[in-house]
Amino acid sequence: MEERRQKKLAALVAKRNCAELQDKLQLKLWLEGLKARTRVPKDEAQGVVAAFRRDGVCRIPGCVDAATVRKCREHASERVARILGEVSRRGLNPEGLKTREIVSRSRGRFDVALDDRLAWTGGWVGIVRRILGAACELLKSGVVVALPGAQAQQIHVDGKSLFDGDDFVPLPPHCLTVFVPLVDLRPELGPTEFFPGSHLADSTVFDAAMRGDADSVTFDDAVAGDAILFDYRIKHRGLANTHTHPRPLLYFTYAKPWFRDATNYSSLPLADDDDDSSIMGMIS
Repeated sequence: MEERRQKKLAALVAKRNCAELQDKLQLKLWLEGLKARTRVPKDEAQGVVAAFRRDGVCRIPGCVDAATVRKCREHASERVARILGEVSRRGLNPEGLKTREIVSRSRGRFDVALDDRLAWTGGWVGIVRRILGAACELLKSGVVVALPGAQAQQIHVDGKSLFDGDDFVPLPPHCLTVFVPLVDLRPELGPTEFFPGSHLADSTVFDAAMRGDADSVTFDDAVAGDAILFDYRIKHRGLANTHTHPRPLLYFTYAKPWFRDATNYSSLPLADDDDDSSIMGMIS
């Protein structure tokens, strides 16, 4: 009886050790895969993170290859056209619309939801995890398209500081967004204008930006597949698209596990039979 119990106990220990070994192996493979997908060398990554914390915005070149960008652009274009077509069919005014599938960000500028696995395979993932921690979560992904004739936005923030008041103290990032242009940017396409450092400042920087007295950056030389990371609290705006072509940007919003965005999106569906919005379904 005792011998059988000892054998059973030994088997359980062996099984547990095997499971632990498998877990460790899976973790090692996951970390190696993450390292391989992070195209920023370790020494450069430290500089990128430091710049992001200081300025609230940075660019990482060449995060998505040209073939993937092309397929993403084609699918995003089809998705936007399909959603806007559904809006028109239902007799709705797209300007000011806010549903689960589409949000009007300003006249001629639309945020269309896309479920995209690039969120965890893009070359920016390692930097995002360094900034927000390994347990960060994806809040939202989609495409923002500025159609020809889209007007410039008002200067705004996507999310306020967690705590405001006279005793303002800047806090580390809790949420950020990654923009991935699907076309080469240029000034006439209306790139996003950011005000570096405004994520760590009080309202005086916002007032200076409104007066045109604050320094800004637009990354209007970024090419398709680059990644532009920005803190949720930074002051920014999309500029006017005076070109004859649209300006599509993939976006991915990440946050610390405890943060939820209760203002920028809606759970109200545009349609009951929403189709599959996965870019990767077109790529794989």
